[in-house]
Amino acid sequence: MSYLGLPPIPPDLKPITPYVQRAHETRAQDPIISYWCAYYAAQVGISLKAVGPPNRNFLAALLTMLESLRSTVGSSDAVAVESASSAYVENFALKVFASADDEDRRGAATRKTAKKFLAAATFFEVLNVFEDRGPWEAHEEKVRYSKWRAAEISRALREGRQPTPVVGGAEATPEPVSALPDVHEGSSDVPNTHVDHELEGSYSAFSPSPSISASHVRR
Repeated sequence: MSYLGLPPIPPDLKPITPYVQRAHETRAQDPIISYWCAYYAAQVGISLKAVGPPNRNFLAALLTMLESLRSTVGSSDAVAVESASSAYVENFALKVFASADDEDRRGAATRKTAKKFLAAATFFEVLNVFEDRGPWEAHEEKVRYSKWRAAEISRALREGRQPTPVVGGAEATPEPVSALPDVHEGSSDVPNTHVDHELEGSYSAFSPSPSISASHVRR
């Protein structure tokens, strides 16, 4: 499947799929979030150092699309000032997380709730694009929690039962944190291998370092 009018994502660049997908989903709803998702996708994609024409061509197309998104956004502080940009992405991620968490704790979790949890995890991961590590570190546990809840909800629905609501704090889980999957920059792992496929789809002049340009695409 292709997103943002881009070519299909090559296998070597699969780790950037969640970020490109979210950029696609939010393009009309929130161009600023779409821009940062696409930016982080490009940053992660370049860091993979994937060689060969398919990878090079895709990244070049992504960078061109990124320029288009940047033009659409204009001179907003949410793309021109790092602190404002980081706060914007953080607040958006928190809203998506809160919506999913509220449904979950009310015992009203559905497949859409699991999608929201996965989307929230992706938006939190986009905070890695900024130099200030504070926001990402403050929410890293929510990424792990969101992926775990998405897997648990998906598993319950697949088994024909209503997901059991979580009782406790926002990151309370019935298993030790060490048992959950590690979260790395650019990670899109979930604890259940079925979740990515079952839940794929929409849930309804500052330049971060390192800066991104066409010169970063390996030839």
